[in-house]
Amino acid sequence: MFVIINDQIFLSRPNLNIPHSKWFKDKGWVRDNDRFFMENNPRGYIDDSGIHIYQGYDGRMPDISTKKLKIVIKYLYIKLKINYKLHVFLGTIATSINKEGGRSAQCDLGSIAVILKKVAIN
Repeated sequence: MFVIINDQIFLSRPNLNIPHSKWFKDKGWVRDNDRFFMENNPRGYIDDSGIHIYQGYDGRMPDISTKKLKIVIKYLYIKLKINYKLHVFLGTIATSINKEGGRSAQCDLGSIAVILKKVAIN
């Protein structure tokens, strides 16, 4: 799991199998009934299909600039040694369940390789 707070990317311990909300409480970033943090910080996870990024309790499209999004993708790709063929997915659709039992993505940006090739990041 990861979360983007301002311009920083925070990663959970590898294979931490708890909801983001529990991780945020354990880190001291939120208190009970505090909706602000969850609603205002893009978060996500990486699985066998790719990087999933969303925001809020409704899993909507993240409020993040294209430039910052590409920085996040590059950081995760390098730091976690993710396969460049995996895709990047944004947002979720509450009424659409994927084959893993989770919500389907609103948008597939394409592979990490294509996304990073489109921008001059060295």
